[in-house]
Amino acid sequence: MINNSSKEQPVNNVHLFLFFAMIAIALLLLSNVFYFNSSYKRVDFTEDWTVDNGDVVDIDDLVVGDYGGHMILTKTLPDKISYNEELCFIAFNINYSIFVDGVLKDSYTAKKNLTGYGYGNAYITANLCPDDVGKVIRIDISSVFDNHKSGRIRMMTIERAQDFRARFAGGMLLPFIVSIAIFVMGLILLMLKLVVRKKASDGTFALGLMALIVGLWLANDTGFLRLIMGNLTFCRIVDHVCMHIWLLPFFFFIYSITTEQRKVFVNLASIFTAVELLFVATARFAFDIDMAWLVAPVVVYYVAMAVLTVMMLCSDYKYRKKNAVQHSLDLFYAGFSVLLAGSIIDIIVYLCGVRSITGRGTFSRVGICIFFFLMALSSIRGYSHEQIAINRDRFINKMLHYAASSSDPEEGIRAIMKHFGTEYNADHVYIFENSHNGFFHNSYNWFRPGVAIPSEDVGKDIPYHGLIDVLYPVFMEDHHMTLFRSEETRKANPLLYDTLKKFNIMNTVVGPLQCNGELSGIFGVDDAPEEKCNEIADIIWLLSYFISQLLVQRDERRNLERMSFMDSLTGVGNHRLMKRFEEESEGIVPFGFVMCDLNGLKHINDTLGHEAGDAHIVKMASCLVNVFGDSNVYRLGGDEFAAYAITDDRAEFDALVNKLRLLLDSSGISASVGAVYNEDPHADKEKLKETADALMYKEKEIYYKGRNDRRR
Repeated sequence: MINNSSKEQPVNNVHLFLFFAMIAIALLLLSNVFYFNSSYKRVDFTEDWTVDNGDVVDIDDLVVGDYGGHMILTKTLPDKISYNEELCFIAFNINYSIFVDGVLKDSYTAKKNLTGYGYGNAYITANLCPDDVGKVIRIDISSVFDNHKSGRIRMMTIERAQDFRARFAGGMLLPFIVSIAIFVMGLILLMLKLVVRKKASDGTFALGLMALIVGLWLANDTGFLRLIMGNLTFCRIVDHVCMHIWLLPFFFFIYSITTEQRKVFVNLASIFTAVELLFVATARFAFDIDMAWLVAPVVVYYVAMAVLTVMMLCSDYKYRKKNAVQHSLDLFYAGFSVLLAGSIIDIIVYLCGVRSITGRGTFSRVGICIFFFLMALSSIRGYSHEQIAINRDRFINKMLHYAASSSDPEEGIRAIMKHFGTEYNADHVYIFENSHNGFFHNSYNWFRPGVAIPSEDVGKDIPYHGLIDVLYPVFMEDHHMTLFRSEETRKANPLLYDTLKKFNIMNTVVGPLQCNGELSGIFGVDDAPEEKCNEIADIIWLLSYFISQLLVQRDERRNLERMSFMDSLTGVGNHRLMKRFEEESEGIVPFGFVMCDLNGLKHINDTLGHEAGDAHIVKMASCLVNVFGDSNVYRLGGDEFAAYAITDDRAEFDALVNKLRLLLDSSGISASVGAVYNEDPHADKEKLKETADALMYKEKEIYYKGRNDRRR
């Protein structure tokens, strides 16, 4: 039976804190993993720099202020630099000039803006070329501030500029998305206030404005906007404006949910804010103090507002207790405590100069997300006192947490199914997906431990006609269906009844999974307690969209993974796929290996255009696929291809190579080919590939012999 009691059960704050602590840890780990585990190829160029005073230092440890606000750093460039590699680093409030053997490569001098000369951090890339190898690079650095107390360089590398940006963007992306989500929540709340003015409280407007400001501030603080826009002045202004104005609307929101609502607290908060803004504006524009050195008044203001908030909440608690007013604020206290703790930690991190975490608002970002989540949960509980509704919503939020917290959609789906079955004591949770061939495939299953698994039937398909088509009209009207193995079911649909009987199912609750208006699958729960079937049906209806989206994300992930191993121009495998094939086929002999390179591509591009050049590359790939098969041909880059032939007969391999030459010739393609055949399981595969490459280039030399243009 469903419990319709309206008596509220207290929320276990210990469980809430543990739950959100797990989210916080996950966010922190995910937001920094790209900084420390990046797979991009790069050269660490931070060590063994020589300062003009003779010190040999690690550049990450340097602060310009320690050298009087100006320094000159020198170092010898490595003996190998590719054309597309650049000197990459993060600059913090410095002017700099970069010279290679006295030749200026790049420079920057900060210009005065509304906040002063400080610009925070900037992601710098300076051009290098192969001719610079072994030369001496010199970097002249000076602090942008007159007091010379700040300015430094971090994480200097030599790598491709796009890899440098991608590496940092990867680490910033999750915090940036979370920040934008906060910003969007603020917009939604403000729109809600504008649309339903009378029903939406002033607290809704204050919370929306606070979310709007904080979301923009934290999004800017991740550095993602700096990385993609490069507008340091705009980002600096946003940073300093937002940090001074977000607290007042937040205080107004807290005031709106109190019962006592003493005006004196609002008046004091407004005065504190006005005094802080006036002090900062005066220091900046009257005394020309850079806002980078006005952190102290901000901290004092934050502390004063925190103390005022605590005083207001204590006064409200006493008022409610004295007047026996029932107004639960436990969720607010939990969220506010997390937010306050996160803000304090971020202030400490900033003041201590810790820079290893993405942005300065990491803990505040997590705290704000937790705070908003708790406020949403509090609103739900305020609208309904029925325990069943509270439990149901918590359960759904848990499912969404599984879906959102897992980086792999498959893991999210399986976690949802496991938690669903465990929570409702069901025997079996399953998903059938539309195979678009008249059948639905059993793609996912979860069985309660101890339940006999009918292994011979798991994973089998069920027909659409006679089974799913019977459920479909009910799905469209009720969004779910509950079936019992009863005489009524046997009379209504013998096939459904026989299916339940075959698997010894006493009851099942099923709901549709839809994508773009099409039935993409069904989600079902077998043999849960009968009194919970209605609740399960509602849950399935509410979760069906998110499960459908996880399935879509899974398919997109699979497609992206497949595309990451394919060459987009020719459709054959790329070097990553060839490397994986070589790892998987290690020790398999005999085999043949072929290198193939298009002749005269530059001439084709110059005379006929790059589209004609691409067409020749595609045609050559088609010839290779025709001979060796589409799973054995790889484009290594440009006009260079490789192919494997797994054959036990050298003569057969030679025949395949000859067939390739004839096919290329008949297709009007001039290409150089190098081929080797190996029967030795201990042979060095890299040397075999080098041999094939040498044979190919030998043919290419013959082709270009006597020609003026030797370039390919």
